Amino acid sequence: RPLTASHFIPSRTVTMAALRLLSTLLLMSTSASRAFSAPQPITSTSDLAIVGCGVLGTSLCKQLLSHPDFASRTVTGITKSTGRHGAIREQVFNAKESGDELEKRLVLTTMEDVLSQSESGRSFTDVVFCAPPSGFEDYPSAVKQAATQLWSGPDGGGSFVFTSSGGVYEGVDGETVTEESPTLDPEKNPRQGRMI
Repeated sequence: RPLTASHFIPSRTVTMAALRLLSTLLLMSTSASRAFSAPQPITSTSDLAIVGCGVLGTSLCKQLLSHPDFASRTVTGITKSTGRHGAIREQVFNAKESGDELEKRLVLTTMEDVLSQSESGRSFTDVVFCAPPSGFEDYPSAVKQAATQLWSGPDGGGSFVFTSSGGVYEGVDGETVTEESPTLDPEKNPRQGRMI
């Protein structure tokens, strides 16, 4: 059964809990032989892709790069443009942790560039989709595109992890929200409506 947002929790707590959950899911899906294989170029199916490097995606890149179980994996951060690539690198690497080997394992690219490479039949074993709906005209199609064109699929031995928001539900005044809760009216709430 999918995870749900059941209470309003401070955003830092939610972010840290989400990162622990994502890391655990990826660890569970990673076989020992794949986890300790040599780093591969961006087009290799042994890479791990993070689609959307905002607060959650950037923090997840940092955690995965520093986690020993991902020590030989290349993490590819996928953004809409190159405009924030410098800031993302600054957030992921600080002076104490930075090093040539660690920095080589983070590849930052745009969705356009990675999709042009995926047309050659190459894909990522593991994909975490954490891009917000606000960046897309057609959010469901963007998620589908990542799942069908970037991810190698269930037969590839990895995972596709989709992060979402409880913000599509009507929950008010600390009310418990579940999958059965009524959703917001997409016409009255166009931002949340992109997720519905």
